[in-house]
Amino acid sequence: MSRKRRAGLRAYHAGVLVALAVALGGTALAVSTATVAARSSIPNGNLIPNPSFEGSTAGWIAYHGRLSSKSATDAPDGAAVAELRRTSSQLYAIRSATAVALSAGTTYVATAWVSAGSRSARGKRAVLAVRELGPRGDPLEIIASLPCALRSGFQPISVSFAARVGERAELEVLQRDASRGDAQLIDAVTLAPEAQFLFADHSADGWSTDGSGGILLPSPPGTHVPSLALSLTGRGNAAFRSPAYPTGIVTGSEVTYRLFAPASSAITAVPYTVDRAWRYTYLRPVPALAGSWRTISFRVPALVGGIRYFGVQFLDGQGWAGTLYLADVHSGPITPPGVWRNDPWPTGAPHGRPVPQGPPGPWALAFEDEFAGSALDRHEWSACFPWGCAGNYASELQCYRPGNAVVSGGALKLQATSAPSACDGRRRPYSSALITTYHSYRFRWGYVEVRFRLPFGTGFWPVVELLSAGLTWPPEIDAVEALGRQPNTISMHYHYSRSAYAPGWEYTGPDFTAGFHTVGVDVERTAIRWYVDGQLWAQFADRAALAVLQQPLYLAIGLALGGPYQEGPPPSQRFPASMQIDYVRAWKRPG
Repeated sequence: MSRKRRAGLRAYHAGVLVALAVALGGTALAVSTATVAARSSIPNGNLIPNPSFEGSTAGWIAYHGRLSSKSATDAPDGAAVAELRRTSSQLYAIRSATAVALSAGTTYVATAWVSAGSRSARGKRAVLAVRELGPRGDPLEIIASLPCALRSGFQPISVSFAARVGERAELEVLQRDASRGDAQLIDAVTLAPEAQFLFADHSADGWSTDGSGGILLPSPPGTHVPSLALSLTGRGNAAFRSPAYPTGIVTGSEVTYRLFAPASSAITAVPYTVDRAWRYTYLRPVPALAGSWRTISFRVPALVGGIRYFGVQFLDGQGWAGTLYLADVHSGPITPPGVWRNDPWPTGAPHGRPVPQGPPGPWALAFEDEFAGSALDRHEWSACFPWGCAGNYASELQCYRPGNAVVSGGALKLQATSAPSACDGRRRPYSSALITTYHSYRFRWGYVEVRFRLPFGTGFWPVVELLSAGLTWPPEIDAVEALGRQPNTISMHYHYSRSAYAPGWEYTGPDFTAGFHTVGVDVERTAIRWYVDGQLWAQFADRAALAVLQQPLYLAIGLALGGPYQEGPPPSQRFPASMQIDYVRAWKRPG
């Protein structure tokens, strides 16, 4: 880190630092995690003093809030929790008063349990942040978890990171979008080395949930010994994730385990692996689990630098609530007799016209642009939204201009420049580009695929989304939503309500700024499915929520700057920067 950057960081108030980090989305893979013994348990090796606020709040500092310790019958650990009541600002927080020393090269997991402490705080976003400090106390980086919507019961939020030489760390739990009367409850705030690979005697050490809607617990006696339970509490996906760097699981070995889901569920399970470069490999979905134990085996594919994690993602968009079980995890050189074999899903060629990766059956190509010419086809594409060229939020910093959509070299380049521009009665410091099919192509049910490459840099906000041709909101289906400073992460959402809740999934994998990748969205009457590089990643199948899709949809692809989730580009950002599109294709079923 340069001296200039460090000096700039020191100039910020501590609360502003965290707000900036959260607005920019954090830098590490965030997981919702619980290492459970009784209720939550304090992990072995915890470094944070007074993690459960028993008797006092000693060792903790409040920002823009009033901190106290109070009794709580549902405290995740002990009999007391911290109550933090907002006094000012849109962000109030609690921070550990002492920075703890870390061991270089060790992976640490920070965890906190949070709950809404007032009715007004329900649904608002809480975040756990790790403030990394250098040997002289200079700020190095802030790593933030994914936001967690506060509710009346406690739930865990967590983030993991690898320590550097001479590093120390502080923990901070904060609530954003705060207003008068807001309060949050906090308990069991811990920082500990990541647990080793263990799976015996009901131990949950090192295991976690990956995704949303799940809490990891040891299974109750008599279920299957030993096993872990994953409690799904509502819409969204959740997963079992192994401890880091599991012993004996290497390229070419086979992992075998058993899964169980009750007969009343409608669960699809997708095994996956994660290599040390944070690349995900998704395997074929496991056949129906309902009502019986299913033994699964897969051969570990070639992974960059070896395996970091393996896990099983459960896809259920119907809001099913219940408990899933995992047991008998082991690895070996051969597939045991009678085991269902699960080889990696093949990745198709990037070009050509493959059949969509949606449900089987006939498909007909309905729309296509390979951007093979020298200019954008104005019969196929509009260069602004139907309502204007200034974007959706007042905090966006660009105007969309037709001249910034450039076709060359077989690709479309949506170029962002530092040229000031005016649109819809507003003056903006940047110019950029957006294209939509509003005037040319709309569909109700079908499959859309886009091959894209994202720009890198703080302040960029590229999107690929499906919007209602009736110009109502909701609905909105996000195929790609990304922040330019997080090159390995894209987000997908389905907005069907004006409330703050929207089912969403993050995909953390390759560097999307280093090469082209595909994203596909299959919109059906009974489900929406998202595919990344030809592999199923998420699905949503709540029929009541899907009923919002009353109007045909059109496609919009754009490169915004600023917006509600981040600040604008720094002075050092180089322009022009481009979001590149290799092709856009859409299919419909005949009839």
